[in-house]
Order: sequence, then structure tokens, then C-alpha cells
Amino acid sequence: MFTTGDNAAGYKLTSVKLKFRSIIQTGTAERITVAIYSDSTGSPGTEVGTLTNPITISTGGNQEYTFTASGQGIDLAANTQYWVVIDAIAIALQSDSEVLALTSSSNEDAGAASG
Repeated sequence: MFTTGDNAAGYKLTSVKLKFRSIIQTGTAERITVAIYSDSTGSPGTEVGTLTNPITISTGGNQEYTFTASGQGIDLAANTQYWVVIDAIAIALQSDSEVLALTSSSNEDAGAASG
């Protein structure tokens, strides 16, 4: 979950970078969906936009991939909570075929509005 700042014009989310600690199955790009949801009392509510997967995701460890919004991006309101929801469909019994790395960051890109 994240909260946008107080920029009166709102925000455009153009991408989300995810770090995978481990990817052990090929074909991962076809099995992952990433979407942005509004907040509904502390849980994901309504989907507000989806992100496009990278064309190729390779097996291995500690890899970062950028998932991009189409067009001009996803409109986000000021002072509002949103959720990044990642759905990775496992192959067979390999429930750990994709493992996200936990990081903390509040960094914005250089072209971002404050907040």
C-alpha cells in the first residue's frame, strides 16, 4: 500500500519497479499480473489500472523488472491510498517459483511532483 502526496493536480503512475529475490521457472512474464487498486478500509478495493509486464523475465536471483502503465499512465488522486497487487500464478507444485524481495523506498523519479 502507498499514499500519494498533496499535489492538487494528482499524479500519473507510469511504472512500478519490482525486485525478485528468486525466479526459478521460465515463462514468468506470462504468469504475473500487476495492477493498482484503490484502498477499501485497509484492503485492495477497485482496480484503477493495470501494468504491462516486461517482454522477458529471466530465471535467477535479485533481478529488478519495470512494469509499465499504458498510454500516459494511471491517474492517481492526491492524498489517497492505493495498493500494488501482484498476482503470480505458480507452475504445478512450485509455489515458490517467484519470490519478491522486500525493500522499502519512498523515492520518486526526478520528473515527479513533490509528494
